[in-house]
Amino acid sequence: MIHQYIRIISGALGEELPERFQYSSIPLSLVVISTVICLIVTILSGLKPAGRATQIDVLKTMRREI
Repeated sequence: MIHQYIRIISGALGEELPERFQYSSIPLSLVVISTVICLIVTILSGLKPAGRATQIDVLKTMRREI
């Protein structure tokens, strides 16, 4: 199935692919691990600002801005 897509793309570009041409593939485990790492970093970087935001008195802050 992938070879069909390669043929379509190479035909659209008007070029033939060299023999022994290989596309690289990314293992699913690498995708999952990188996604988990990104989620952990995102959550950890948001904890401190969220904690500080819960300490602020909303009414007092809104009075200062007006």
